[in-house]
Amino acid sequence: MNIIKNIVLGKFGSVYGIKGYIKLYSYTVNKKNIFFYKNLFIINNKSKIFPIIFTKWIFNNNYYIVKINNFNNRNDVIKLVNYKIYIFYHYLIKYKKIGEYYWNDIIGCKIININNSNNLGQVKDIISTGANDVLIIESNIIIENKKNIKKQLIPFIENQVIKSINLIKHIIKVDWDFNIY
Repeated sequence: MNIIKNIVLGKFGSVYGIKGYIKLYSYTVNKKNIFFYKNLFIINNKSKIFPIIFTKWIFNNNYYIVKINNFNNRNDVIKLVNYKIYIFYHYLIKYKKIGEYYWNDIIGCKIININNSNNLGQVKDIISTGANDVLIIESNIIIENKKNIKKQLIPFIENQVIKSINLIKHIIKVDWDFNIY
């Protein structure tokens, strides 16, 4: 079975003015990069896909004010409020460089320590700190006959902490000791 993954790159906010502009919140690392991707789309509440083409954009505080092709007034764009902006994952592949990983590739991977090959948990999220990203790992452990979820943070520093990444098997090997208690 071939599953098509959609990746969220941003979200529309409220309408801006009367000439068909709307606020856009970009989720890309460099906020402006959202405008350079091709084949962006929204999915309406009836699961129908509609392509999105930006014709103008202006940065304003933490968001952009955008104009979209064929949306010419407030009544046209009000339908887009709170809609997420997607791209198919297979379109992102062509933008990726060798040795580069999208967060979406990493989230869900098992973490295994190279010293003892134990499954230390699963990547649940990633934090961007500026210096390096940090993996948030959740482990299910049993303490006093109760299942507990323990969270750990691992810096995403390749070759030093992150020893290997196998996206086919969804396994990341790390040189990192966990304190589970």
